[in-house]
Amino acid sequence: MSHVKVLVVDDEPVSALVAATIVRRLGHEVTTASDGDDAWQHLQAGAFDVVISDRDMPVVGGLELCRRLREQGPVGLDGAARTVGAGTGGAGTGGAGQVRYTYLILVTAHDSRSDALVGMQAGADDYLSKPVSPAQLELRLIAAQRVSDLHRSLERQQQDLVDIGNSQHALARHDPLTGLPNRRALQEELDRFRARASRHGRGFSVAMLDIDHFKAFNDTAGHLEGDRVLMLVADALSSRVRSTDGLYRYGGEEFALLLDTADRAGAQKGADRLRQAVLDLRLAHPGRPGEVVTVSSGVAQHDPSRLEPDAVLADADAALYRAKQAGRNMTCGYGDDDRARTEAPADG
Repeated sequence: MSHVKVLVVDDEPVSALVAATIVRRLGHEVTTASDGDDAWQHLQAGAFDVVISDRDMPVVGGLELCRRLREQGPVGLDGAARTVGAGTGGAGTGGAGQVRYTYLILVTAHDSRSDALVGMQAGADDYLSKPVSPAQLELRLIAAQRVSDLHRSLERQQQDLVDIGNSQHALARHDPLTGLPNRRALQEELDRFRARASRHGRGFSVAMLDIDHFKAFNDTAGHLEGDRVLMLVADALSSRVRSTDGLYRYGGEEFALLLDTADRAGAQKGADRLRQAVLDLRLAHPGRPGEVVTVSSGVAQHDPSRLEPDAVLADADAALYRAKQAGRNMTCGYGDDDRARTEAPADG
């Protein structure tokens, strides 16, 4: 049998010493507590595989200790309570293999079925009668180890499922080429920003950025080279994004920037900083001899009075169209001139 960590709880020093001695001789680590309160402090400070507790103690008896332990749930190796099934990153998981189920054995001078039933209903896993027999205690510890191992195995499986689910969730919300969050992730974040704006009146802005003449680039250099440039552009854009903002691949050669500000000038400055980052790459454009790869951008502020969910995206797209019409490689803000939008230029 493998090693287990045992807490012996008894307000009678002789009884506690006897039980602890038996546990130690069986090759296990043992800690003693003088009463239920003392035991509870030990349980909050660190996890135990097994608790062997006297049933009848003053103030906090063995039954109350059982109830407290079961109400708390499985305990992590750091002593913190865990809730099996909580998502990763919260206080309920602790990571695979880090949750310990505590097997609880009640010890009593009473030897009756009714006492045993009351103990089991309180949360005990097993019962022992005084005086404690080394052979009987060894049998209980073998059972305790098996149950603890089973709980740990189930917890690891559950954590693996959570990890797989989180991984799939992340993959579904990221663009595989650039590694940026994708359009679905943008929509979810927009929903959160809109809800925040509704509750707290805190506005935001959106910028749409599009690589200029990208069709000509692909037609001349091929799609593999086009993909390479998309990754380089994505990296350049990411390098200039503030921690409070978010960059997304919207689709094709188009990116979206979600800015945590409703200030028109500040938002346009933020978007233009990204435009300049691409210009600074000085990537030769094979479809436009003598020119380099550039982006155009259009910026719009969220208008709470407009009920259409994607209104701010449409406004930013209209401003982007105006930047394209005005000569590309520039940033335009949404305004009255954008309301009569027509079709965008055929070649980006």
